Amino acid sequence: MNAADNIFITLNKADLYTAIKGKKVFAIIDRNVADYVPKDIVSPEKCYYLTSSESRKTIEAVEDISEFLIEQGADRDCFLLGIGGGITTDIVGFTAAVYKRGVHFGLLPTTLLAQVDAAIGGKNGINVQHYKNMLGTFNTPDFVVINPKYTFTLPDGIWHCGLAEMVKTFLIADRVRYDFVVAQYPDFRENERVLTRLIFESVRIKTDIVHRDPHEEGERRKLNLGHTFGHAIEKCDRTVMHGEAVSIGIIIAAKISQRLGLLSPQDLTRLIKDFQKMHLPVVSPIPARALFDAVSKDKKVFDNKIKFILLTSIGSVRIEELELEQLRHLVDDL
Repeated sequence: MNAADNIFITLNKADLYTAIKGKKVFAIIDRNVADYVPKDIVSPEKCYYLTSSESRKTIEAVEDISEFLIEQGADRDCFLLGIGGGITTDIVGFTAAVYKRGVHFGLLPTTLLAQVDAAIGGKNGINVQHYKNMLGTFNTPDFVVINPKYTFTLPDGIWHCGLAEMVKTFLIADRVRYDFVVAQYPDFRENERVLTRLIFESVRIKTDIVHRDPHEEGERRKLNLGHTFGHAIEKCDRTVMHGEAVSIGIIIAAKISQRLGLLSPQDLTRLIKDFQKMHLPVVSPIPARALFDAVSKDKKVFDNKIKFILLTSIGSVRIEELELEQLRHLVDDL
């Protein structure tokens, strides 16, 4: 099942072998999934095992991988294969963009979050002083091979992080599938056919938006729903995972939207109840007003204004330029 020209959603491991055939592959692998990776993908000496954490998603990790590649004699014809969750796919995409001024790469995302979001669209970022994705590139992989079976063994918390990003995508552009996810939760989690279809639809929505706006100059900003306050939460409380922070950020954005008269009180109430049903967090561990130092340093801020994503209904959003001070007042008592 092809969600785009270079994205393959498949349950057949042979499709990965076909994708890397004839390439000089060096694999960058998340240690958490090392035991699940097919052993004959690449020779052991060409595998680098990455400790995957937000604190490790830094320029130092890129340097360490680059040193490994140099030691192994990786030239400009080498091919990097990133295997793991969203942190791994981000680091690999960034490294591929800068190693010897750019080499080809492909991704095998192994978490639901990476499969529906992080590995899709060609954005790759690393953190600086715990601020999210302050250094980044637009760098499209040669392929992304998505195998939904990898998600079946994920711990609950990690799986729900991916669910938050899937829900976000449907909130942006597909009310019917949002309704379906809520109604069918959690039965679709290990239903191979249904989950594969939901991943496909989520990826299709994102790739369609990215195709129209590859460098995030307009419509692609919609995909940042929940991320402004989500990233601020991650900066201020490092125990909160990305998907959890995005979930909370979506609810904050919904409350702001309702205060601005864009979202009905009924839709806001429903969103909160739906998220609670799906075990997605809705309350920030830090008051929203206390997050403003981090929000003010968000990469979307320009001239004390920010492009903020607001909900107009379930399945529809709009991009609004807000003054930072206006935004501060809107969340003062949240």
